[in-house]
Amino acid sequence: STGSESETDCVICPVGMYSGLPETRESESCQKCEKGRYGMSSGLAQCTECPAGKYNDAVGQSSFTIACKECPGGKWSDKEGSQESTSCRVCPEGRSSSALGRTSLDSCSYCQPGMFAIQGSTECTHCHFGRFAEKTGAQFCNECPEGYVSNANGEGKNCTVCLTGHFKDADLCVMCEPGKFQDEMGKAGCKVCAAGKYADKFGMSVCTNCAIGKQSSDNYKTECRECEAGTFGESCKKCPRGYFKNASRYESCTACPRGRAQNLTGSTFCIPCDPGTQQAAKGQVFCGKCDPGKFADKFETRNCEEGPM
Repeated sequence: STGSESETDCVICPVGMYSGLPETRESESCQKCEKGRYGMSSGLAQCTECPAGKYNDAVGQSSFTIACKECPGGKWSDKEGSQESTSCRVCPEGRSSSALGRTSLDSCSYCQPGMFAIQGSTECTHCHFGRFAEKTGAQFCNECPEGYVSNANGEGKNCTVCLTGHFKDADLCVMCEPGKFQDEMGKAGCKVCAAGKYADKFGMSVCTNCAIGKQSSDNYKTECRECEAGTFGESCKKCPRGYFKNASRYESCTACPRGRAQNLTGSTFCIPCDPGTQQAAKGQVFCGKCDPGKFADKFETRNCEEGPM
């Protein structure tokens, strides 16, 4: 009968397809589920939309798990039935989201101070050394001013000035090396200890005076050494005329003894008086000739003797 033929001719749309009517006699009337939808059962009049936070970019999908893909980290969507990955909106700058399938902008968390995020970030990034972000939701990090660095642990919440005994180098505060010092904060280098001073440790803010009889030089500022022979005092000055120093261990110069003299500075010895000359006093520059009627027939004479009558 007609009724029997009608029931036999009816076709149920398979999974992944639908018809606008509950039943149809023409199998061509079944259409594939559109993008953004899926059909898990047969005989559907309409396919189901993918929920918010997901999208489907293919037609004829029958599995919810396969069809509805989650918006990736750093993105979100509040619309149902989204058909393209571009339907997922990116988290704005200064915010991030690592979870999949987020459905609202609120899922994008603000970056904490010391961190920043570019658009579409899955996580906030710590400010690099030498930069900082002191507010929540930073879109970028600011550069520390001259002589300042960001926190040494990389938090980057604020900048601190390099203290005395330190200097700024490659966005870090570095201790001055031995032989150098820095008595000011926020500087880009260290100063060299002056002559007569030394610094034997890292991070010195002042140099130490050498003890009397010792000195530092351009070649070494990390320690003080004994003044060389012929020099003395805090800055190892040359012995004056009439004085000498023949060893480095003595703190002061010695006056030339009687019968000797020295006309030069920085001497390590005194010169004996020649025959015919004398020197009765200490610390003298020259030897004097014997007075008339007197003589000296030996070196190093202190007093000329009376001559034969």
